[in-house]
Amino acid sequence: MKIHTRLTLTLVLITMIILSACGNNKADLTPTVSVEILQTQAVQTYSAGLTQTALAIPATSTPVPVNTPIPTITLSSGENTPVGPTEASASCLGLVFVEDITIDDNTRIQPGEKFTKTWLVKNSGNCNWESGYQFRHIGGDPLNGVTYTLPQVVSPNSQIEISIEMTAPTTPGSYQSSWKMYDPTTQAFFGESPWVLIVVGDAGTPSPTGTAPTATPTTQTP
Repeated sequence: MKIHTRLTLTLVLITMIILSACGNNKADLTPTVSVEILQTQAVQTYSAGLTQTALAIPATSTPVPVNTPIPTITLSSGENTPVGPTEASASCLGLVFVEDITIDDNTRIQPGEKFTKTWLVKNSGNCNWESGYQFRHIGGDPLNGVTYTLPQVVSPNSQIEISIEMTAPTTPGSYQSSWKMYDPTTQAFFGESPWVLIVVGDAGTPSPTGTAPTATPTTQTP
């Protein structure tokens, strides 16, 4: 609004100057104002008005955008992460025969005689044998032997002696009895099945009687 007012006043002034120049007969006393000078003055006046108007307007600052880092999202590799203890599989429970402590193979026993068979065995797996695991008869003549219950924990690579009371049959002959270790879920251990092989009576060395397996360590695939 101020700009238009100043421009109007300028134009009125210019018009009055022109009329005064035309109406005055004493041309030699009043200097002549050229059109170029009038235009220059008008432009200067207009420019000054614009400058004052610009100064009167409060300056506003535009915030410069700041680079905002994009959050990084880490994707799971999909690997499984243990959430708690897991029960050992049967394949970690292994037994191997080390040696006969008593009653070597083909030991002669009198008919009906009682004896104690002792094996030295080793924990060949990578899990503990817990107390309560059982050493059971699995083939041949049981020779009146009963299941042996493990009384203690046996750690991997440790050895232990297992002893079972037995009674020889009254009929002469050769007898074999095979045994194996089991966990409480009746899962047989991986590895060997120790046995005892006796000869009852004095007559020669007959082949083992009953349904005993051959005198070769048996193994079980986990």
